[in-house]
Amino acid sequence: MQKKSAKKALKLSVIVTTHNRADALEMCLKALADQSYPKPGFEVIVIDDGSSEETGQLVKELASSLPIRIRYSYQEHMGRSGVSKARNKGITEAKARHVLIMGDDIIASREFLMEHMRIHEEHKNAHKANMDKGEVIERGSAVLGLTEWHPKLKATLFMNFLINEGHQFNYKGIKDRNNCGYGMFYTSNISLATSWFTEELFDEEMFALEDVELGYRLEKKGLKIVFNPRALAYHYHPITEEQFYNKIRNTSINAVHMYRKFPELKDLNALRTRARLASIALRPIIRLTPLIKALGLKRQAWTANIIYNSAVGILERMGVN
Repeated sequence: MQKKSAKKALKLSVIVTTHNRADALEMCLKALADQSYPKPGFEVIVIDDGSSEETGQLVKELASSLPIRIRYSYQEHMGRSGVSKARNKGITEAKARHVLIMGDDIIASREFLMEHMRIHEEHKNAHKANMDKGEVIERGSAVLGLTEWHPKLKATLFMNFLINEGHQFNYKGIKDRNNCGYGMFYTSNISLATSWFTEELFDEEMFALEDVELGYRLEKKGLKIVFNPRALAYHYHPITEEQFYNKIRNTSINAVHMYRKFPELKDLNALRTRARLASIALRPIIRLTPLIKALGLKRQAWTANIIYNSAVGILERMGVN
């Protein structure tokens, strides 16, 4: 009876993927242990993508000391696509009706889980699906929370620029909070019914943009994303200009992969032409970046570098020199 009641009480599986970031992971798990949401109502599944022994030992220690249910699973490091495989592993191991996907560097506010589940309750009839044997289940909507830089990071001017201009998380681009669109399927802070993953999982060939690509496939099946800024979490991950430009290149490389899968999304010939023109036009400006920044035009320099690196990634994937 106790096992059945415990299973019934379990409403949410929180999936945390990690790779050699023990310090951030510890903060992440401790924040989840401090949630206002009833602790029997959720479990935390840590999927370790080939970290050192330190990470596994840390999770085991926290699992025995924190007042929440933590499960740990290890996989050999899968390279750049490891995070997609880790998330898929977590999803298949989830036992609750809903899953919440977040990173090891995401630190939840105290009402984080409560706010995710509140919206799920309000939107539980948003989508119904016919399953095997004629069963009809309520899948509801996905819930997107708000992610901001962690206050302890002392965000740089560049990091604040990324947030303010929507390059990191484009919350300003949301036109309808009850239907944000697949482009807002951000796996730093999103939850949805586990049953949505019956037919669709993350594309394990992708090492960036894999969340948005999955969001598109799920949207085609009827998923809507509801934005709840009260489901607040903090991103404990400083980023430099060079790191972000590399991220942009990888995102564009994977965008081409996505557009090849779904040609209805983008005309690749037109995309290639625009990318070539942008790379040619911006190359002289990129060389002058230090001078442009010295003249007080940092925002313009950053914008040019982002556009340029996006173009470079597109051309690289399309085999254009």
